[in-house]
Amino acid sequence: MKILLFLIMFWNLENFFDPISANGAEEYSPKGEKHWTWRKFVAKRNLISKVIISTEDSEGNLPDIVGVSEIENLFVLQQLIKTTPLYHADYNIIHKDSPDKRGIDVALLYRESSFKVLEYDFFPDVEKMKKNNVITRYILYARGVSQKSNDTLHIFVNHWPSKIGGEKYSLQKRMFISDCLKEYTESILSEQPSSKIIIMGDFNDSPDSKAIANLTNFKNLTFDGTKHSFGYGTHKYNGVWSAIDQFIISYSLEPFAQMSVYAPDVLFESDKKFIGKRVKRTIRGIKFTGGASDHLPILLKLRL
Repeated sequence: MKILLFLIMFWNLENFFDPISANGAEEYSPKGEKHWTWRKFVAKRNLISKVIISTEDSEGNLPDIVGVSEIENLFVLQQLIKTTPLYHADYNIIHKDSPDKRGIDVALLYRESSFKVLEYDFFPDVEKMKKNNVITRYILYARGVSQKSNDTLHIFVNHWPSKIGGEKYSLQKRMFISDCLKEYTESILSEQPSSKIIIMGDFNDSPDSKAIANLTNFKNLTFDGTKHSFGYGTHKYNGVWSAIDQFIISYSLEPFAQMSVYAPDVLFESDKKFIGKRVKRTIRGIKFTGGASDHLPILLKLRL
C-alpha cells in the first residue's frame, strides 16, 4: 500500500475581521480605532493565502485541512478561498457564528478532493455556556474520510478562553471547555477505541496546564514539535515564546504523525524591544504593519 501525506494546518488568524460588517469589534471598522479598511483587509487576506499556498513547495502539497480561529464570519473565509489563488485548491468551509462577545469564531477549510465530510457539529450550546457563565467560541467537530487513505478522521477545532481576568478566574472557563471536549471525545473512543482523533487549536494555555492535561487518552505533540529557527512556540509576548497552538491526537495516530511549526520568513520581523525575531502582526497598536497574524501556523503531517 502506498503511503501518502495527509497535511493539516491550524492557524490563529488574529482578528481577521470583515471591514464591511458591523457585527464584529467596532475598533475593526473603517471609522474605528484600527481604521480597518478594505485595502488593509485585502492585504491581510492575500498574505494568508500566500502562506498557505507556500506549503506546496515546502511540504509537497497544500494542506488537505486548515483549521482557523479568530475569524469574524463566513464572508472573510469566502474571500480567502474564492478571490485568491486558493481558488484553484477546491477548499470548502465549515463555519457557524459563535456567541463570542468579540464576534470571532473557529472554522474548518477542507479540500473536497482529499477529505469527504460525513458530519459536523458545534458545541457546547449557548444555554450550556450561559449556565456555566462561559460565553466563548464553539468547538467545531467534523467527521470525514481521507480520500488518500480511506481512514476516518475525527477533527476538533478549538479556541479556548484567554487568561484575561487572571489565571485562577480564567482557568475555570478553560476547564469547562476542556470537560465538554473530553466528554465528546470519550464518547467516540467508547464506541471505537481505535478511532483516529485530531484535536487542534489555540488553547491559550501551555501543553502541561491543568486544562490540557484533563484530556487523558491523548498524545500532545506540542512538547516535541514547536521548535523553529527563532524560538520555541507559536506566539511571542513580552519577549517570551509560548506554545499555545497545539495538536493533540489519539494514540492510534501516534506512529503516523509528526507536528511542526510553519515559520516562513515572511511571517517575521525584527523584535526591536526584545532580542531576535517576533511574529509580524497585522496591526501593532493602531499602526498597520502588514503582517498576517501574531501567531505562527502549525502543521500535522500524517502518513497513512
